[in-house]
Amino acid sequence: MIRLPGLRAPLNKGHLKAAVDFAQGKRPFRVVQPSNRIVRAPESPMPEESKAYWEQRKNSVYLQHVKALVSFIGRDQKTIIDVGSNACPCLDWFPWFDRRVSIDLNRPYAGPGIEGLQGDFFDFDPNERFDVAICLQVLEHIPDAKAFAQRLLRLSPRVLVSVPYKWKPDVRTGHVHDPVDEAKVEAWFGRKPDFMLVSTEIQHPISRLIAYYQR
Repeated sequence: MIRLPGLRAPLNKGHLKAAVDFAQGKRPFRVVQPSNRIVRAPESPMPEESKAYWEQRKNSVYLQHVKALVSFIGRDQKTIIDVGSNACPCLDWFPWFDRRVSIDLNRPYAGPGIEGLQGDFFDFDPNERFDVAICLQVLEHIPDAKAFAQRLLRLSPRVLVSVPYKWKPDVRTGHVHDPVDEAKVEAWFGRKPDFMLVSTEIQHPISRLIAYYQR
C-alpha cells in the first residue's frame, strides 16, 4: 500500500503510471484527490469503459435487489446520494428524488438531473443529510472501512450497502477485507443491520451481502 502526505486513500496503479509518465516528461502528473476539497464534475457522456462495465453488471441479481429496496425505502423521500459510484448510472433508476448526487474519488456519474462530485468521501462534509444513501461494492476497498461506514451513518438515516460475501482473499485486486461476512459488516457499522440479504447470482456462483441501516 502506497500513501503520500495529505492523501487518505492508497495510490492505485493509474496514479503510479501517471507519476512515471510525469518523470519521463510525457504528461502532467495529476492525482485527483484534493485534500479537504470536493470538485463538481461536469455532465458528460459515460466513458466507453464505464459503459461496458455497466452493461455487464446492470442486470446482476444484487443490483436488481438494490433497485427494489431503494424503490421501497425511498418511495417518499426527496434526496439520495450514491457513494463510490464508479461512473455507474444506477441513480437513473430513481427519477422521483428531487436531488440525486453521485460522489466518487475518480469517476462520479454526472448524468441528466444528477450532480456528480469528485473527491475523497473522507473530505466530504456537506451541511445537509440525505434521505437515502447507497454505497455499493465500496467498503471492501477501504482500509479504514469502519470510519467510512460511520460517515455513511452520519450522512443519512437510511443507508443501504452491498459488499462481496465470503469471497476468497487475494482473488480480486483492491479488496483489502476479503472474506467479508456478517460479523465484519456489523463491526464496521457498530450494530446489526435492520435488514440483511445475501444476493446470489444465477449464472455465476458468487454472492453479495446487502445490508440496510435505518435511524
